[in-house]
Amino acid sequence: MRAGTEQDHSPGSAANPLVLHGEIQGSQNHSYVEVPFRVPAMTSRVTLTFSYTEKEQRTTLDLGLEDTAGLRCWSGGNKRTLTVSLSDATPSCLPGPIPAGTWNVLIGVPNIRPGVKALYTLSIAFDSNGLVADEPLELRVPLRKGPAWYRGDLHMHTGHSDGQCPSQTGKLIPCPVFFTADAAAKRGLDFIAITDHNATSQYDSMRELQPYFDKLLLISGREITTFYGHLNLLGTTEFVDFRLGSKSVPDVDTLLRNMDKTGALTSINHPRDDSGERCMGCGWTPLKPVDMSLLSAVEAVNSGSEDPEHSGIPFWEEQLNRGYRLTAIGGSDNHRPMLPLDQLGSIGSPTTVVYAADLSTSAILAGIKAGHVFIDLTGSKNRMLDVTATLETKTAHMGDKLRAPKDGTVHFDAHMAGVATGKVIWIEDAKPIAYADSAVSDDDQTKHLTWTSDGKRHWIRADVVGPEGQLWLLGNPVYLNWEEATQSRPVAATKTTDAERVQLATQALLALYKPEKGVFDTMGWWNSANAITTLADESSVGQSSEFAATFANTFKQAQLPHPNFLNKFYDDEGWWALAWLGAYEKQGNEAYLHMAQTIFDDMAGGWDDTCGGGIWWNKDRNYKNAIANELFLSVAARLALHSSKSGRQQYLKWANREWTWFAASGMINDHGLINDGLSQSCKNNGAVTWSYNQGVILGGLADLSVATHDKNLLQPANKIAIAVTEQLVDSDGILREPCEPACSGGGDVPQFKGIFARNLARLQRSSPDPRYAKLLRTNAEAVWNRARTDDNHFSVNWFGPPQDGKGGALGSALDVLVGAESLDR
Repeated sequence: MRAGTEQDHSPGSAANPLVLHGEIQGSQNHSYVEVPFRVPAMTSRVTLTFSYTEKEQRTTLDLGLEDTAGLRCWSGGNKRTLTVSLSDATPSCLPGPIPAGTWNVLIGVPNIRPGVKALYTLSIAFDSNGLVADEPLELRVPLRKGPAWYRGDLHMHTGHSDGQCPSQTGKLIPCPVFFTADAAAKRGLDFIAITDHNATSQYDSMRELQPYFDKLLLISGREITTFYGHLNLLGTTEFVDFRLGSKSVPDVDTLLRNMDKTGALTSINHPRDDSGERCMGCGWTPLKPVDMSLLSAVEAVNSGSEDPEHSGIPFWEEQLNRGYRLTAIGGSDNHRPMLPLDQLGSIGSPTTVVYAADLSTSAILAGIKAGHVFIDLTGSKNRMLDVTATLETKTAHMGDKLRAPKDGTVHFDAHMAGVATGKVIWIEDAKPIAYADSAVSDDDQTKHLTWTSDGKRHWIRADVVGPEGQLWLLGNPVYLNWEEATQSRPVAATKTTDAERVQLATQALLALYKPEKGVFDTMGWWNSANAITTLADESSVGQSSEFAATFANTFKQAQLPHPNFLNKFYDDEGWWALAWLGAYEKQGNEAYLHMAQTIFDDMAGGWDDTCGGGIWWNKDRNYKNAIANELFLSVAARLALHSSKSGRQQYLKWANREWTWFAASGMINDHGLINDGLSQSCKNNGAVTWSYNQGVILGGLADLSVATHDKNLLQPANKIAIAVTEQLVDSDGILREPCEPACSGGGDVPQFKGIFARNLARLQRSSPDPRYAKLLRTNAEAVWNRARTDDNHFSVNWFGPPQDGKGGALGSALDVLVGAESLDR
């Protein structure tokens, strides 16, 4: 039986899935319904999610998938997400080639009562590459939320190459992947990369095991094994031809370029190992010089030992001295998962410890690329090494760059935990720094180093050694006055994904958070409301519950100076109402919704008949402006979406009343842009067309359109948005305030462009337009590549140059980065 379906939009990438709606009727009980869809050419993965109504009526629908040849999946009723690719598939599905053409979702109907009508929704995403970061969101939900130090192992082998373990009778056999993951879980690791030699078959086992190991992230990896060296490729399932010396892969640079094209992370393994009959191709022995800028990392420690003859540390430090910013990582290179955990080379020996935004593949790899890593050669669960360098107001962490002028004084801090009786060693350009106060006496201690710059390029890092000089912890460098080597690219330009950019900027924003006040440093009170909204938007992009603690603390602390988030400015109140609506939508905490309702009630008290209606900017009632009224509209529309029938009608009445008045107020000028407000004579005052005045109205109208099912409301929103794309951007398409590059306005103006970007992204979801997507992507690229400082702060001017515009500019930049990432949903 074929189903009639409604299609939301044309099929696209995983970022823009095909959405189908249909219904199953009581008369279709005990039947199978086929829902056809077309798979585009060059598709490498198909992922579908399925939901339906009337479960409370005991309706049960089963889920399957047919490709052009026949049945590909049958899950019964126990799965709501299915994925199939060449290398892996959801259990109950077959991996294999993805033929283009007509496929069918197969819906089984074991039970639906007579007279019942169940509505179903199918979301079908198509991937065209194997990059894990580009998979649909349903396949890459973080296992743990929030920034932290995560511990893992990046190099190991299973039965899909030469990993072995004893069978029931004691014979060595190719070892199932389960035993490798189980050993890592027993060690207490947070992540592992399974890196079988040139194989991709292990990914299907990993897909099956990941739901069971819901505390242990399984990262898709591979050891590209050649006759002239071994390399890890992390974060992709895409096949890469490893046949170095063949016609298709004539040399190492060709291989590295092919690996780089996948967008995954590439590192050299055990570079100083022997090569020959004992270990064929294990050492790094290319026949000609290699472009090291195509790499992200070096395995400085292999199998938990700093054996002087084979240690990768000297090779890694040599690359640093040549100007290549390569992160030092470790890997056990384990081939025997049942090796006791107290032995060198057991899983987690050594442990690579990464500071990442969350426990997901993209976040862990972003942390490694950024160099926010140390290696724990002891494989402990709690030893810690965190190095920072400070020059005046600038702070850099391991892996970061810091510009230090000649005679500038840089203060280094090495915070260590769990290493009492050890010693800290400071290293500059591969040479130890004379340092008298090296002994570590406490389990939690910070050691300081003062260093005077000569204005030239250097790198400085810290190690911790035990009483006998054995290396315990190896730290990555802070880079001083760093210019990349001739062939090298800046780390930020090495295929950073939208998600990685958001994570790094979020880390910088959260570093400004002041828990005791519930607001962000260098930001005003209303700016902090926008920061909360941005974090809520980010958690929406990631479909996660992260930032819950930040929301809860802000809810408690930030209202202390202004109870119930009420003050004399109605626009300030509106920002906080939107913040709590965003938090409510992600957390479901009714207190947040009730707070937004309380704030709205106060805002409604600002309405009167002066100038025909609208609310005042402040409680002195001396100015009716655009932003306060746009916020009033937006809050009313959002509340309508979250209210019962009676409350919904109240909020819709206010929202429609506001829009009717606003559209007739004259604040929208003849060029289609919104000026700042009304004069005393109730005319357009001709004041600045700030970008945020063009933005909030877009989100408000988009939400009102959803709440009323009236798509006509999108027409004026589109006219305003298109006017911005034509009038408020420069020749490169970069958004500018009319006053740039020399705006005044303190901490307010830096926030404005981000607010516009946030609301343009909201409109894009309701009324997609390639011009909006282009603006978001162009400006995300600009803030990242032209306006970003070494410590991930941003200029007020998105066209650059990089400078610290304080918290408002950082929050604004994060808004456009989140907006660009939302296009990938």
